[in-house]
Parts: sequence; C-alpha cells; structure tokens
Amino acid sequence: MSKTQLNPVSVVILISAGMAALTGCTSPAPAPAPSPTASAAASPSRPACPNPHGGRCLGLLEAGAYTTELFIPELTYEVPEGWSNLEDLPGNFLLVPPDGTLDGVDLGTSDYIGIYTSIVALEPSCTPERANTGRTPEEIAAWLTALPGLVVTDGGAVQVGGLDGRVLDLALAPGGGLVCDGREDFQLVPLFIGSPPSDLEHAMIPGLTMRLYLLGYQDGTLAVEVDDVSGGANLAGYSEIVERLRFAG
Repeated sequence: MSKTQLNPVSVVILISAGMAALTGCTSPAPAPAPSPTASAAASPSRPACPNPHGGRCLGLLEAGAYTTELFIPELTYEVPEGWSNLEDLPGNFLLVPPDGTLDGVDLGTSDYIGIYTSIVALEPSCTPERANTGRTPEEIAAWLTALPGLVVTDGGAVQVGGLDGRVLDLALAPGGGLVCDGREDFQLVPLFIGSPPSDLEHAMIPGLTMRLYLLGYQDGTLAVEVDDVSGGANLAGYSEIVERLRFAG
C-alpha cells in the first residue's frame, strides 16, 4: 500500500470531525520537463513533481498536449495555460485549474479533474463498505442514481477517449446525506472506492457539484471525476478538457 496524505482527490474517509479526504500515492520520481507537444519523457532536467505523493506529475503546465508516464491506461490530454498536473500514478491522475491549489483540493475548496483506472460503488453508511452491485458503468450509474440524499441528472450514454459509458451530474440534495459522528452541520453521501491500481474513497459533500463519467475499461469502470465547488458554473468548460482525453489501447 502506498503512503497516504490528506487529499480529497483520492480518498474520502470517516474521521471524528466527519468525512475528510486522503490520497494514496507513491513517492515522486524525477521525470522530464513538461512540453506542450511531447510526453513527460522529453527532458531529463524536468523538476520533480511538486506533490510529494504525486508520482510522475508535471506540475504547472503550458498550454498544449501531454502524455502520462505511470497512469494506466496511458492517457494523452490537452489543457489551456495555467493548469497543473499534480498526480500521475498507476491508478490516479489529477488536473487542477489555474485558480485551484493542491491544498484547496485537500480541503474540498478547489475544483479539479480526477481520473481513476478502476472504481466500485460504496454502501450508504457512515462506515461504508463496497456495495453488493456490479462493476460496469451501467450498474454503478444505476446504484448512484438510487442513493438517498443525492440529486442525480443522468446525461445518458457517452464516449470519452475511445471508451464508452455513461455520464451523471451529482449534488447533495437539500437536507440530504448522512449525519456521521453527531455532525449535524455536515452531511455526506458515500459514492465509490478505488480498486487496484486506484486508491481512493469518495463521497458527495456540501457545496460540491460533480460530473462523473463512468467508462467501461477491462471488465470494470474507469472514472473521470470533474469537481466544481462553484455550484456547477465551471462544468461546461472542464468538460471540454474531458472531451479531448485519449486513452491508449
């Protein structure tokens, strides 16, 4: 198991104050300098990933196209000026917009795009376990749509980067969610957990709007999670980045 740190990009778990977030990441390793048109392997002089648990991440990016080094499956992505890549791990990948920060992601106050190789649904409990449901995009979408405490808009069938699946918009229903550990001021709904190589456990929390792409990959579900803490105002712009993703194979 890789080292963990506070970070809702990858894991949301119950603690005494409610639901907080942790990420499971490997130690960073030096990788080549970012280039708008080349993969991370272009130059041995690239600075180390600024996230100590972000693997082969590139940090601050210039506008252009890049290819992951560790993420499975290999991913090519395009971003405008000022975005940052703060995780490139076998099962977890993270992009943060110009006005976001890794600390903000940790605290649930920053937008981001997270991509996870393999997820499964969680039971709606303050001590959530893997749900007794299937692993396909359709089965996970049906499970999430039926969860109490969520407002779900089903966007229907979608194709992203060569993978087929479904897209949902999720938000916490007014007054919805679980009250855990006596925290009447903080409700949550457990959503999904990672399956190797992905390391995460995520919940819907107050103030968050999520666009979730559930894509079929190797008999399971690869997730592209677009988190917007502004009430959904940025989802359309972020979705343009998602539409330009390309998965190898």
